[in-house]
Amino acid sequence: MLASRQHSWELMWWGLVALLALLLVALGSQRTLYGDPSPPSVPTPATTMPASADELTETWCQAVESFRAGDYNRAQRAFNEIGLAQNALRNEPALHVWRTLVAQARGDTAAAIQGWRSAPLEIPAEIWRQTGLVAVWLDRGQLDEAAESLDNAWELNRDNALVRYQFGLLHLERSHRAATWLDAANIQFRMASFGRPMVVPNSAAMYRLAAIVDLERAIEEAPRLALDEPLALMQSATPYLAPRVGDLLRAIGAAEFEANSHVMLGQLFLDGNNLELSEEHLDAAAAMGRKTPYGYQEIARGYEGQLRFGKAACASAKAFRSDPRAAMAGDVGANVLRTVGQWMAY
Repeated sequence: MLASRQHSWELMWWGLVALLALLLVALGSQRTLYGDPSPPSVPTPATTMPASADELTETWCQAVESFRAGDYNRAQRAFNEIGLAQNALRNEPALHVWRTLVAQARGDTAAAIQGWRSAPLEIPAEIWRQTGLVAVWLDRGQLDEAAESLDNAWELNRDNALVRYQFGLLHLERSHRAATWLDAANIQFRMASFGRPMVVPNSAAMYRLAAIVDLERAIEEAPRLALDEPLALMQSATPYLAPRVGDLLRAIGAAEFEANSHVMLGQLFLDGNNLELSEEHLDAAAAMGRKTPYGYQEIARGYEGQLRFGKAACASAKAFRSDPRAAMAGDVGANVLRTVGQWMAY
């Protein structure tokens, strides 16, 4: 009787254990089917989630702003992020052009050459491909390649201010490598022989003359250069994100090409002892915010050599006004006082 009762208790015990096991299994199944309502203990990193179109557009805006602020490394990281995203923006022709501009601004000439050669540009923007390549070739000192790209751009638009400016740069680079002939002899023949395509070899003086012609034409055509003209159109986002001609100028270091032209012309005319024209160009550069104290001082010395002490005093005063700090640090201030004294004595 006692053994039978003990056996009954054991059966009840094992029954309760089995019932608890069934309840646990049922609860586990419910968790699996309907999910755990509690949050995961370790959050999923945001980088593993695909970025939305709005987020990528915001990233593109930040990249453009970084580029235009001169932060090219940050712009590169942002554009690379867009290029890796699974989104329609990665296929935009404008993205290819932006990445090329960033590479050129950062001095990565190999990537810039590859980028310009494969850039999906429309026919009206083809001239900008050529000018971008010209800038790379000039940076590398490959003047023959620069001349070839410039000839291509010249055929597309002979009145383009940037093309004229780059021709001026090319002529100056070639003048540094050319021999100096006695240009007083047979000068009319050599001037008549100059034209496009260029007659090589020319003397250093002839290259400088050609540079003067093209730099003056660049200044003349500068107001007609449309800086807001897009290099590539945007298909799936706001037009603000498209690269523009002004961005190209920034990438190739020609954002102030008009002021640069005036400074170079000032030096070229100074080398030719044409002091008045040199001063006029430095005045134009100064009006654009360029500081040229030493150029003015060279002009003042030239006037002194011609015993034109009044003009020399004015040029020295411009040198001091152009950059007072540089004048005080160097000999410009002393030269101003000396020149004024010579003027009064004379």
